[in-house]
Amino acid sequence: MPAFTIFVEGADTEPAKIPVCVVDGEKYASRICEGMKETEYAAFNFSFELWTKSDLGKAPAWVVMIEDAQNGVYGEIVAGICNLAERMYLFMGGRRRREKTASGEDTVSDNDNSTTAKQDDETADDNGQPPVARTLGAGGEPSGAASTDFRSMWWGGNLYSFTVNQAPVMRLLYENWKAGTPDVGDETLLLAVDPEAPPARLSTLFRDHCAWGTLIVPGGSKGSHRLAEPDT
Repeated sequence: MPAFTIFVEGADTEPAKIPVCVVDGEKYASRICEGMKETEYAAFNFSFELWTKSDLGKAPAWVVMIEDAQNGVYGEIVAGICNLAERMYLFMGGRRRREKTASGEDTVSDNDNSTTAKQDDETADDNGQPPVARTLGAGGEPSGAASTDFRSMWWGGNLYSFTVNQAPVMRLLYENWKAGTPDVGDETLLLAVDPEAPPARLSTLFRDHCAWGTLIVPGGSKGSHRLAEPDT
């Protein structure tokens, strides 16, 4: 399904046009832009653009800008818009782009008392680790790249997004793949999420996420996983 970037203008930022969200499908992008007219952000201008092959060079910058926007780099207003756009997208989809990204967070968050609800708590702090260098494919697009906090990854020409509790798992998998030791034990991966109260299973943490079984695959030994090799 084609990806679309949603932009906001008129929020007194530099640059004036800020990407705030990436969604799969024009209907989601259109509905979010229309829905913003009924919110406290109605005074701002919202638009969306289809990602084309020519945009692949811009994509890493857009991803970083979206994360900066979410973290308040462009001000509280833009951060609020990012948060609202993301929540609108998750609410509308059922299997939305979070089929390809983070659908598990909505699925499990209804039960506030469950361990899985804790796994997808979007208010948790980011890890704050240094940026990861990008690896470019033959066509100039990232074949294996991650954002600073591993909330998003380019892999084999596909862009994936992850919740705050999925990100530590992706960090470990990526770092071990890069070191040439790709297999990581499930217990180690789960402890990276929360050493005191780790999730019960990786399959629960990545429920309904298209990275499960495609990007994240079983390792060479029982009870381990690794990253699939990216297509270059």
